[in-house]
Parts: sequence; C-alpha cells; structure tokens
Amino acid sequence: MLEVKPISKSRSLLEWSNDRDKIDMDPSYQRRGDIWPEKNKQLLINSILNNYDIPKIYLADFTYFNTPLQEKKKPYAVIDGKQRLTIFFAFFDGKLHLDNTPVFHNSIEINLNGLRYPDLKGKHPSLAKVFEDFMPTVMSVISDRLEEVQELFIRLNLNVSISGPERRNAMPGPIPQLIRDLSVHDFFRSYASFPVNRGQDLNAAAKILYIEERNEFTNTKKDDLDNFVKSNKDKKPEDLSMIFSNATITLNKMTEIFKKRDSLLRRQTQLIIYYWLAKNYGEKYGSNIRTFLVKFEQDRQKVRAQSRDRAMGKPIDISDIKLLEYNNFVRTPDDKTKQEAMFKELESRLKKYLNGD
Repeated sequence: MLEVKPISKSRSLLEWSNDRDKIDMDPSYQRRGDIWPEKNKQLLINSILNNYDIPKIYLADFTYFNTPLQEKKKPYAVIDGKQRLTIFFAFFDGKLHLDNTPVFHNSIEINLNGLRYPDLKGKHPSLAKVFEDFMPTVMSVISDRLEEVQELFIRLNLNVSISGPERRNAMPGPIPQLIRDLSVHDFFRSYASFPVNRGQDLNAAAKILYIEERNEFTNTKKDDLDNFVKSNKDKKPEDLSMIFSNATITLNKMTEIFKKRDSLLRRQTQLIIYYWLAKNYGEKYGSNIRTFLVKFEQDRQKVRAQSRDRAMGKPIDISDIKLLEYNNFVRTPDDKTKQEAMFKELESRLKKYLNGD
C-alpha cells in the first residue's frame, strides 16, 4: 500500500524547526547530508525571503499506523528534501549566513550580506518573520513496505545528480544494509582519507563485500555492484553473515597496517589491492606492509614523472617497465584482469622487499 497526500497539519518553517526531533533525518535509504555548496544553501534561504516557491518535501508519515519502517520510533522520516530541511535548521541555528544576493521587501532592495538568523531578527524583524512563517509544501507518504518507499525515493531523484552508491543504497534486500554497516567501520571513518560526501565509502564497502562473496578478484563497475545487490535481494541477512564477518576481520587488519587519515588512502584506485594484501599477508607482515607501500609509491611516482617527461619529447628511459605497466593498470581499477595483475606485481615486490632482495 502506498499513498501520497498533503500532510494533515501544515507547519511553518519555524514550527518544523521546533519539531525537528520528530523527524528521522537519516533513514536507511537516505542520501548523505550536507552535500550542497555554500552558495546553493544561501540561495535557498534567499528564495524564501524573496517569496519564491521551493520544491515539495516528502516525509514518510507514521502517524497513521505502526510499521517496521519506523526505524527510530519518530513520527516522520525524510524521503526527499533532507538537504533543504538541514539548511533551514542550520539557518535557524545561526550556522549559515546570507550572501549579497538582493532581497526585495515592500518594493525595497535590501542587502543582507553576512547576516545570520539572529542578526536578521535584530535588524530586519519583518524579514525574519517572512522566513519563520513560510509554509513549505510537505507531502505525507503512507506505506508499510520499504520497497515502495525506496522506489519513491529513487523516482523523486531521477533528475537529480544522485550518485551510483546513493541509488544502490536505496535498493531492496539485505546487501544495502550490510554495505551501510561496513561503511561505518573505523577504517573508513578514521584511516581512509578519500572523500565520502557522495557515498564513496558506500561504494568501497560494496566492492569489498562483493569480492568477499566471490572470494576472488572480480569486475567492480557500477552494473556489477548493482547486480550483486539485486542477485541477493531475496536472501536473509544471516545467509550473508560470513562475508560481512570476513570483511570486518580484514578491515581490522588494515587499521593495524595504515595510519589515521593515511596519505596512502587518498584515492580508492588501489584500495581493493591493499585490501587483498591485508587479507592474505596482514597477520604475517603487519605494519611492515605500509613501510613497503610507502617505498612502492615513491618508485611508482618516479616512473610516472619519467613517463610524463618522455611524452613531452625528452630523451628519458623508463627505469622500471613493470611499474609503468602497473601505473597503466591503475587507470582501470574496476577491471578483474587489472586487479589480478596489480596484486601479482605488488605481492611479488612485497616478498622481495621484506626478504631483503
């Protein structure tokens, strides 16, 4: 059953802000928060002050009946409009200031550059009231099936720049939950230094779980990961507990190998190779693996520089052809054959390095 209709009790922005604790802002299918640039946030507030319309907000409405979808036992959960609600609440909290985009009030142009909500209340109380009293269009989504809510979320975002990991996160089945659970491992939160604002950690976690399921290197492109989720849609979480456990064990090893916010983990291009290295040699070599990887990266960067110079016509020989090949493989890290080739080369050099060869 799915029903979408205007919410039974309209609220102003100030009322929604006061009732924010009644909204689950992070249900399982949601996107990551705070992904709008500052300029867009300021423009949203400016639009309201200028009496422009804004898109509808969709909330899962649990005030009609109890349902397992009520993950945090709150009356509402945001389906679409999380960024807008987050920005409204931040402005009320004085965490966002306005820019120099003009505001027209009573036919007078007003510059509010640099003002926060408390400043606005003090200097322009009538404009503050315009913001407080604004009535956003909020739609109630009434359903007792997660699949329906997830499908609505995806459809509402079809024309929005929603990333592959975010879309995968809203798919049905047990795998998205395992991906979310793995993505909050301390390795991703404290050791990896690549950005996570568009679900990059979700993407990495999905690749790791997929490789664990296959117990070998495999293609990890978007369609492959989507099919991994879909093919396990009807399985029970306990059927997949072993791959999650194995992934957690290896990530634990990686926290012993790498440093917090490690410069070696600024990109994901070699993450799966590092993961397989830790899985197979983490207990044996421990932190010595990182010492090796630092030298390996230095050698790899040297070959990259030689390759650039030669491309510019300089008479330079490549000092290590194998590393030149490795650098080419890194360009397509989601290809199974390239993963296997990279790991074979890295494994061989690790053993030679630690054996003093």
